[in-house]
Amino acid sequence: MPKIMSTKEYVQINSVRQGLIIETVDSSLPVLLIVHGGPGFPVFPIMKANKVSLHTLFTVCYWDQRGTGMSYVPNQNNLTIEQMVSDTISISHYLCEKFDKEKIYLLGHSWGTLIGSLATSSKPALFEAYIGVGQVGVPKESEKETYQFLLEEARRSGNQKWIAEIEGFEFDSQYYNSKKYNTIRSKYTEKFRVGFIREGYSNLQILKDIFRAPHYTFKEKTNVFKGIFSSYQALGKAIASTDLIKQTKHFDIPVYLFHGKHDYLTSQNQAFQFYNTIKAPDKAFFLFEHSAHAPFIDEQENFIGKLREIVKNKKLPRPIYSLK
Repeated sequence: MPKIMSTKEYVQINSVRQGLIIETVDSSLPVLLIVHGGPGFPVFPIMKANKVSLHTLFTVCYWDQRGTGMSYVPNQNNLTIEQMVSDTISISHYLCEKFDKEKIYLLGHSWGTLIGSLATSSKPALFEAYIGVGQVGVPKESEKETYQFLLEEARRSGNQKWIAEIEGFEFDSQYYNSKKYNTIRSKYTEKFRVGFIREGYSNLQILKDIFRAPHYTFKEKTNVFKGIFSSYQALGKAIASTDLIKQTKHFDIPVYLFHGKHDYLTSQNQAFQFYNTIKAPDKAFFLFEHSAHAPFIDEQENFIGKLREIVKNKKLPRPIYSLK
C-alpha cells in the first residue's frame, strides 16, 4: 500500500488563521477540497475514524471553516454565509497555487453544500466539478419534511410517548431557535435510522472520534464542541432564510449529487428539487440505497467508486439516477 502523506498547516484566509489537513499518496493527484457540514462540525476526525480512503484518488484538503476546531475564533457572533463563501473561494485559490493546478474539485457535505454551491456557481473557473453530498435546497422546507417524517414514523409505531414528544413541538419558521426541536430531531433521526449513518452515531462516538483524531491539539479538539454550538447560533437564522433553488440556478461546471435514500438530516426530496432546477454542462443525481446522511461511511466502496468514475471520465455513467 502506498504511504499516506499527511500534513497540517495554517493559512491566513480573509484575516482569520484557518487550519488545513492535507492527505494524499501522490501530490500530483487531482486536488479535492472538502467543505464540511455543521456548521462547525469538522469532517476529518470522522473520515479517519471510519478509514475513508479519499487520499487514494485525490490530494484531499480537509479544511476547518472559520469558527471550527483548528479555525476557532472566540467571537462567532459575526459569522455570515457571505463570509463563508468568500473563505471557500479564497482557500480554493490557495490550493490551486500550492499544487500548481488550474482547477480543483469541491465536495460539500450537508451545510457545506450550501456554501459549496454558492462558491462553485459564482467562480466556476476555479473548479473541475461540484460534488454535493446530502445536498440542501431550501433548508426550512427540508427541516419541515424531516419533522413530518418523524411524526409519521412515531404514529406508525403506535408509541404514545414518542408521538406526544414530537407533537409537543409545533414546527414553525423559528425552528432554528428551538432547543426542543433540536433535541427531537437528534433523538428521532437516530431512533428511526435516518440520521448521520444507518447504524446510528451517538454523541459518545462523536466525542471519541474527535478526541482520537490525529493532528488536532487538545485545545482544538475542545474548540470543535464550542464551534458546533456557537456557529449554529450565529448562522441558524441565515441558513433558515436561504433558498438555493432561487440563488443557484446555473453552474458552468459539472454537478454531481450523492444522497442517501434514508437521509432525513437533509431531505432527499429537497435535494432532488434542487437538482431538477439547476442547469449544468453535465449533472447526475445518485441515490445510495443503503445510506443515510453519510454515504461515504454507509457505502464507502460504492461512494469511492463513483468518485473514481468522475475523475476518470469527467462524468457519471448514464442513465441519470432519479428517485422512485
